Amino acid sequence: MKTNKLFAKNHKNSPSHRTNLRADAAWALFEVLESGRSTRDIMPALFERYTKPQDRGWLQEATYGCLRELPILQFWTHTLLDKPLKGDKKIIEHLVMLGLFQIHFMRTLDHAAVSETVNAAKALNQPRFSGLVNAILRNFTRNNVADLPFPQPHIEYGLPKWLHKQLQQDYPEQWQNIAKQSNKKAPLWLRINKQKISVDEYSKHLDQAGIEHECHGIGAVKLISQTSVPKLPGYDDGWFNVQDYAAQQCMNLLPIDAGDTVLDCCAAPGGKTLALIDVNPALASLYAIDNVASRLDTLRENITRAHLSNEQKIVVLHADAAALSTHDKLPMFDKILLDAPCSASGIIRRHPDIKWLRKRADIDVLVALQSQILDEVWAKLKTGGTLLYATCSILPAENSKQIQTFLDRHDDATLVPIDEDSPHVGWQILPGEQEMDGFFYARLLKSK
Repeated sequence: MKTNKLFAKNHKNSPSHRTNLRADAAWALFEVLESGRSTRDIMPALFERYTKPQDRGWLQEATYGCLRELPILQFWTHTLLDKPLKGDKKIIEHLVMLGLFQIHFMRTLDHAAVSETVNAAKALNQPRFSGLVNAILRNFTRNNVADLPFPQPHIEYGLPKWLHKQLQQDYPEQWQNIAKQSNKKAPLWLRINKQKISVDEYSKHLDQAGIEHECHGIGAVKLISQTSVPKLPGYDDGWFNVQDYAAQQCMNLLPIDAGDTVLDCCAAPGGKTLALIDVNPALASLYAIDNVASRLDTLRENITRAHLSNEQKIVVLHADAAALSTHDKLPMFDKILLDAPCSASGIIRRHPDIKWLRKRADIDVLVALQSQILDEVWAKLKTGGTLLYATCSILPAENSKQIQTFLDRHDDATLVPIDEDSPHVGWQILPGEQEMDGFFYARLLKSK
């Protein structure tokens, strides 16, 4: 997600209440839904409060699960509450939703879910609401609230109203499956660093560690077993990067020749940077730019961990892609990868908070930004060069329509089909296709 700054508000960086799993999960929900914070910002601080992997796993499972099923949980909570809670009391509503999620979706025993959730109210320094939490959770099962019909269709599909309507409009035959796939848990994909180890060799290491997996394509491994990433074989030696199979397709779609000067635009945290240099070791140089300095720190860390033999070919620069023409340190490029800022609507299954951080008005802002970046980046591409446009969105306004508009205003741009038999502009991957995230690619040739 590259647009969190659009939604950031004042907030505490970490919880001040005493450590308690359910209290921490409720606090995380409050921060996402009331303060507009991303789980990527919240969860690391919460994980620091726990040393046991199972506690961290439960915290993520419960928090992400509530965000996936939020409309249903909100409907049940508001049905059971006499009136909404406000101000600092609002966190109790989020705690109630967490209790309902445990009972209905996690299949926690009723008495255990009620007892632990009541204790969490005390941990949140809200002991006066213990009785209310107890009554609501008991009334949920006693009154069969889960059997009530939903008053609006978007609730059943776990979507905000605007996205429910947008998917119906953009995908009249597929929107239900898209919603279903977006609510599933995403598998963990690895891209094997072939400068360090072959896919077959790495597969043997996984077998020896008892980690069930599948090998795909030229360098992708999908993990079947749930495993902590730092405990995977070769983590410290740079044998792999965590990267969805859809994102890995950039290696195949951007043809890079020996001696090419390449730009990875909006590059942080660097997954595609590493993929491109891994399969194209003979390129002359690879410039990786991003406009967020802290994200570039993460990119540098990932480059260091990869232990690349040609690491010196990567040039990391702090630069704004929307004003690229003003940057005098950049050369002209033979090939460009533009992983554009987007709604991230294709990776909701991996980051369910996206559904609640994004608003319909944000799409228009992002479309305008993408258009500006495309024009700026295009000016830095050599004649005869190729630009690969990518987003982790499934909205045509950011993808096929964006590219068609670009082609209409640039007579030196030619669309190079990814699939010769497809009538569509670019390649739209929908969530769940070959178990990939939702993603879009379009390949453009600068013809004159």
